[in-house]
Amino acid sequence: MRFTLSIIGSILFSLAIEAAPTSPVSRNITLGATFPHATFNATHSMRIGITAGAPPTGGSTLPHGSSGGGPHTPPANMWPATLLLCATTDCANCDGWDMASVPVNECFSAGYQYYSVAIDQPSNGGLSFGTYVEQSGCSGYLQVQAVNTCYTIEGGTFEDYILVN
Repeated sequence: MRFTLSIIGSILFSLAIEAAPTSPVSRNITLGATFPHATFNATHSMRIGITAGAPPTGGSTLPHGSSGGGPHTPPANMWPATLLLCATTDCANCDGWDMASVPVNECFSAGYQYYSVAIDQPSNGGLSFGTYVEQSGCSGYLQVQAVNTCYTIEGGTFEDYILVN
């Protein structure tokens, strides 16, 4: 009985660590396909100027917003912003998460492998926090460098994400 309870407790704990805060606000988004494209390569990320490593330590998503401290004290032009995680390499088939509703400094699973990522932000003002995509199990971080840019992800299995203040 104790063994069964400890297994159930372990499962519940692991789900609490890596659970999606919300469901995607929209599905089958194609807007990201119109953004300029770049490539994340997890094995050569430093060569192409993408921050890699674990754990992330903060940062911002360009262009820099203002001196606001994160999603709870945003610059006037930071919202709306939607994180697009895409089943294709060209940001043409994406699920979107409202970034204002995602807690910072917590790892979340998208629930599927994605191959490209973008942040749709109509104001193009940037974010005052870092946005990272992660390999399965919340490891192997790559920082999304700019809003309104589609990044194809190579060199890993990416299923998780984190916003870091």
